[in-house]
Amino acid sequence: MAWGCLALAELARRGLLLPSSLPKVVHVVIKTLHYDVRRGPHSVGSHVRDVAAYVCWAFGRAYHHTDMRNVLEQLAPHLLSVACYDREVNCRRAAAAAFQENVGRQGNYPHGIDIVNVADHSYPERNTKRNGKRKRER
Repeated sequence: MAWGCLALAELARRGLLLPSSLPKVVHVVIKTLHYDVRRGPHSVGSHVRDVAAYVCWAFGRAYHHTDMRNVLEQLAPHLLSVACYDREVNCRRAAAAAFQENVGRQGNYPHGIDIVNVADHSYPERNTKRNGKRKRER
């Protein structure tokens, strides 16, 4: 599943995926943003979620905001949930970067910059001890 998603990302990044096919692809991307399979005592799927965020990032880079309006309305809530609640740090960061890229390039998100700032400060690792001292809150 990750390789197929990576192929989609590369096609999108290079602009080879037609804008008319984006609504068909968005359902696959949403499924892969939440992909998780239990294998014994642990889960597998962070690589798929990471690649799905890359697809969303590539969409923001490659397509005009008029082509992306409906797609972004569907992707935004899923990107935000992964950016705030995924258990893997790399998936949270990738989803946050994809959301930020789309906010900056597409401009179709109401209060997009405010959401980026709040989501950026919601990382749990930013509030952990660093070098034995707790980081001061602003």
